[in-house]
Amino acid sequence: MEVIKSWEEEGATFAEPCKRHIKVFLSPDKNDLKEITLLYVYMYPKSSSEVHKHDHESEIVLILSGRGTIISDKVKTTIEPDMIILIRPGETHQIINDGEDMLKCAALYTPAIVTGDIMKRMTDASSTM
Repeated sequence: MEVIKSWEEEGATFAEPCKRHIKVFLSPDKNDLKEITLLYVYMYPKSSSEVHKHDHESEIVLILSGRGTIISDKVKTTIEPDMIILIRPGETHQIINDGEDMLKCAALYTPAIVTGDIMKRMTDASSTM
């Protein structure tokens, strides 16, 4: 058994326009897991992810706190705590925190993504928008 205390993970903060803080808890390079990656995304108010898609991974997003909007293949849906969103490979999507509070999500990827690839995606998104 392995216990991970989320508050002990330092994570990384990425600049506007995609201002968010990412904490990776489970991934092939951190825990020798081949099947999944689990992370938290803390999205700052009035921020968003970039419009993107995953070619190979499914993404499962659990909204933990805050409110916002997800746009997936041009369909807008309001998101709020306790919602689970399944994003399949190839679906273009964007999560927007259009509220005044931090939006906190848990994201699970399968198959797994290594931490370095996640951080590169976030860095690229912050520098190209």
